[in-house]
Amino acid sequence: MMDKKQTDKVKTIMRKAYEVYNEIDALIDAINGYSDYEEVEELKSARDTACDVVDALQYIQENYGENDYR
Repeated sequence: MMDKKQTDKVKTIMRKAYEVYNEIDALIDAINGYSDYEEVEELKSARDTACDVVDALQYIQENYGENDYR
């Protein structure tokens, strides 16, 4: 089990990954229609990866961190 300091670090990384997700999503919206299909699809893939990071960290926090979920 992670202690509070480690759990807080996971939360911080999770917030940063979510910010990356939001930034990529905004970029996709901005270039959609102005850029080629392949570039947009690569950005969508990067956005999905950021989402996977958030999901994985949330799972770790809920199962191994100090929280109220258990």
